[in-house]
Amino acid sequence: MIKKAIMIVSVLILSTGIAFATSTPDVETTETETVTFASLSGTVIDANSGAIIPNASITLGETSATTDENGTFTIENVEAGSHTLTVEADGYEPAEQSVEVAEEGANVEVALQPSM
Repeated sequence: MIKKAIMIVSVLILSTGIAFATSTPDVETTETETVTFASLSGTVIDANSGAIIPNASITLGETSATTDENGTFTIENVEAGSHTLTVEADGYEPAEQSVEVAEEGANVEVALQPSM
């Protein structure tokens, strides 16, 4: 009787070990990507005269800013990489400008054409 019990327990232990050994799922690992954020600053000017343009609207994705009285703007926490700025101001044609934001940030000058 004891031999029979020992044999049954041994078979159960071996069966359990085999079941766990064969049913372990593959685990896929992924590399962690580091995202860098920086500032994007710039100035908006009149393409003909070079005069600064205050109160111009700057849009970068879902983020926006407005130029100050010196025609300058800053957008914080911009992900490093390629972006497209959209710039609009009363009396000027809207403009789009590509910008590359590096880890240290970027500074751009956008020249708007007066509307006719």
